Amino acid sequence: ADGEPVEEGSVNFLREGGYPNNYDYCWAIFVEAVSVSLTFTEFDTESCCDYVQIISCEVVMEEGQEVDVTCFPLNKYQGSDIPPETKYEVPTNGMIVVQFHSDQSVTGGGFAFS
Repeated sequence: ADGEPVEEGSVNFLREGGYPNNYDYCWAIFVEAVSVSLTFTEFDTESCCDYVQIISCEVVMEEGQEVDVTCFPLNKYQGSDIPPETKYEVPTNGMIVVQFHSDQSVTGGGFAFS
């Protein structure tokens, strides 16, 4: 999947006419803190098949080099209900990833979070 880092601010993935079919994208949230809160202000995906998944990833380093990344899914959201504001623990040398997936058919309006 394509992706981009999110350091501060918000992500707006709202698309008039709907987001693309067969689309996978990730936003990686790197913070110096031990936790991060995600707040969705808009949310509209196909309720059965398109989703936003929150993933916790820890980067394993040896001698200053990345040697492995271990990730665990935390929450998965789909449909039109705005997910609750949630605080996530950030692993040491880690990040929180917001992953979006859409299938080959029906789409929604998208989502926005900060």
